[in-house]
Amino acid sequence: VPLFFSCTPCPDDPNVVCPRDDLHYGNFVQFRCSSPHSYNDIATLFFNTQDDAIRNLFSSNTTHEYSFWALLTFLCIYYPLSCITYGISVPSG
Repeated sequence: VPLFFSCTPCPDDPNVVCPRDDLHYGNFVQFRCSSPHSYNDIATLFFNTQDDAIRNLFSSNTTHEYSFWALLTFLCIYYPLSCITYGISVPSG
């Protein structure tokens, strides 16, 4: 899915690490971006930990970092999978 979305330039805020380091947590994931200062918004939602993804979605500092289509795609994939795994006796969270 992240291959279908283009890369977005990083925000100009000097306090934001964009893209994130390879082995560290962060807001922005660089996934097959040709520019060193860009990130893929759908890859940021899918390839972060669930804690970081939720923190990014509800943060007031990331209001323009995700496109409408990236959020809609994430919803259409994540919600049915969470409904399917609800109630089974395997840890899914």
